[in-house]
Amino acid sequence: MDCSFNKLTKLPEFNNAIYTGLSIGANNIKTVPKSFPKCGHNSNIFEGTPIQDKINKYYDGNKYIYLKEQQSVDIIENWYLEVRFNPSYIYCQRKETEKFNELVNIT
Repeated sequence: MDCSFNKLTKLPEFNNAIYTGLSIGANNIKTVPKSFPKCGHNSNIFEGTPIQDKINKYYDGNKYIYLKEQQSVDIIENWYLEVRFNPSYIYCQRKETEKFNELVNIT
C-alpha cells in the first residue's frame, strides 16, 4: 500500500499485516505507532520522513536500534503511567497527597 505524498502527520495503529507492504515516504510522520515494532520491518518504510532524518542523525542510519529503543520507551511509559495513577503505589499516594494539600492550602 502506497501512502507517499499524502501530507500524513501520523499513522494509525494497524495490525501487523498492513505494515509489511506499507510505503509512507515524503510525509511528515514524526512518530512510529506502538504496534509497528512488533511486525516485520520494511526496509524503506521511513524513507523521506522526519523519522528517517532522526534515524540518520542519532542512530547512524540503523533503524533496528531506533525501533528497539522505541520499544524500550513504550515499556517505560506504560510502567510510569501504572505507577503514577495506581493508588497502591507510594508514588501515586504522595502525588495525590501533594495535590490535595495544594487544593486546600495545607503546608
